[in-house]
Amino acid sequence: MHRTILAIGALGLLGTSCAFAEDAVINARTDRVSLFGVPFRCPAAPQIGCGSISKPILLELERDSTISEAWLNRTGTVLAVVWSEAARSESTLEAAKSIFETNGVPVSELTGSAYTEQLKSFTTGTDWYRGSEVDTLSKIEARTIALRMVHRVQATVTLAPEKADALEAGIASVFEHRFNSSPNVAGPICKREQLTEDIGAVARANLDEKGIAALEAAFAKGVKPLAEDNETTKSKSAAPQCCNFSSKS
Repeated sequence: MHRTILAIGALGLLGTSCAFAEDAVINARTDRVSLFGVPFRCPAAPQIGCGSISKPILLELERDSTISEAWLNRTGTVLAVVWSEAARSESTLEAAKSIFETNGVPVSELTGSAYTEQLKSFTTGTDWYRGSEVDTLSKIEARTIALRMVHRVQATVTLAPEKADALEAGIASVFEHRFNSSPNVAGPICKREQLTEDIGAVARANLDEKGIAALEAAFAKGVKPLAEDNETTKSKSAAPQCCNFSSKS
């Protein structure tokens, strides 16, 4: 019995020491965190951050020797920079701000209660994305756009459930590929032309002429949410330059 009690006591001490060790690691890490307000909210899906815009910035930040990690929160409003252990906060701030400035990203460093609140969110480890992890946000954005376009089409023409599902999946796949492709693959004009061609192919595979016309009209309204879409987040939209495709067979 004494041996059992000793064993339980040892396990209790072990658990306590592990907790202290974990807290020490978290505290050491949070002592090296700077937080910035950033404008990376996705216009087409305002409830999340824009993966395709933030990804290059996150990766560039982590290539700097003074920066260990760079993370974006789910809403795309706060970016966390974790300094490397050997770096001083001043040098890291200078490096980060230089990268933001070079890329034309207006930022504001969080301090006081705003910093404390967002740091608490950051240390939970949930809903924060690092580097290529923001591809997850791009996937959500692509699916959001696709679903919005299908709903707009369905407001005009009747689609069989399997056709609606196939159209949504096809449009989502096209946008996801565009969002996650390297910015060095082609210029913006070429990307717009490719997007137009790919969406046209999806449309012709799933819609008749009336449906294709409805999808063209849906894209002509822009990919951002409109009041008429009856979605939670509403904003004005400008017609995109990429999505006027031919209905030729």
